[in-house]
Amino acid sequence: MLARVGLNQNLLLLTTALMFWGLGFGLYGVFWPLYIERLGGTPPAIGLLTMVGGLATAAAVLPGGLWTDRGRAKPVLVWGWAVAVPAPLLFIWARSWPWLLPGVLLYFGSSFSTPAVQAYVAAEAGRKLSVAYNVVMAAFALGAVIGPMLGGQLVPRVGYHGVFRVSAGLYALSTVMLLPLTERPRARVPVEPSALVRPLRDQRLRPWLGIGVLLAAAGALAGPYIVPFWRSYGGLSLQDIGFLGALTTLAGAMASPLWGRVAERRGLAGPVAAGLAAVAGGLSLIWLWPRNRGVQAASAFIRGTGGAAHGLVGVAVGRVAHGGQVGLSYAWMNALMEVAGALAPYPGALLYEWRPSAPMLVTSLVFVLATVAVLTREPRPPRLSA
Repeated sequence: MLARVGLNQNLLLLTTALMFWGLGFGLYGVFWPLYIERLGGTPPAIGLLTMVGGLATAAAVLPGGLWTDRGRAKPVLVWGWAVAVPAPLLFIWARSWPWLLPGVLLYFGSSFSTPAVQAYVAAEAGRKLSVAYNVVMAAFALGAVIGPMLGGQLVPRVGYHGVFRVSAGLYALSTVMLLPLTERPRARVPVEPSALVRPLRDQRLRPWLGIGVLLAAAGALAGPYIVPFWRSYGGLSLQDIGFLGALTTLAGAMASPLWGRVAERRGLAGPVAAGLAAVAGGLSLIWLWPRNRGVQAASAFIRGTGGAAHGLVGVAVGRVAHGGQVGLSYAWMNALMEVAGALAPYPGALLYEWRPSAPMLVTSLVFVLATVAVLTREPRPPRLSA
């Protein structure tokens, strides 16, 4: 079974570590906007903190990609995990929302390890990359399935501070699980200054980078404001929000391997377009019937299922990247997506203050237009092997 989805012992270990990390993040991730509000933050504060996190990630991934290509991926992985462990404890220390910034910078600055994760999967999975990449990357979401539901039960009992302590413990456990990883020897690749921007000149890579940027920007325009919208205009409880968050992540985790199998047989553009259309429809349901819990559950399932197809952009990058620059290609993908995602929440906050449904409406329209663009002008896909 594991061989069918491209998982060897190393990838299984990495997948398990990501699941525990996802569980730790899931305990508070869905309720993060509410915690900011509890510390006096307004929608612009939510947007600002989201932007800072995105810019910190963008600044970190390029050095991480260079580090990965020049040496081994495992040290980058371990250090990236380890430096983020104290972040939830810094959130406890905050007395007002601006004091969340140190923890945000530490957590998202640790993203220098993200290209190492992606390059490690590409090296270990080989011909099964389409499925293995989606399975490994979905592990974080699968771990986060339990997190929102458990967090919804824990917050009223132990408070946000208790939840942050549990998250820090789970992060530490996940870090320890990386230590047994082994890595195939690789020749050290000298990196010249001009090589830093070489992936941006790749004609096969650039269309997929553009799609990733569009997905990140549109998603970040609405994403931070869904939970406040549920609370203020849908009247949903913390337990309801926790369930919907878990349902979204569960749907995504279950759909990811299926999208990978479809991509192996039919190419990447069609599944990506289908995922865009599904997310657009799911977002529309949120603002059309915010108080109907059944409709909101359907929206969560549709958005989770459709969003899982967006991981195929990462598969495309792994396929078309030149040898010796896989880490750097993934670094550029992450950096550009994070910058786009970092700049979008603040305009989203302005839209939210103007009309609470506006961020979701605009994002839905962008995704519909992107669906048409992908289907009518398909990026040149890499050849996929089963």
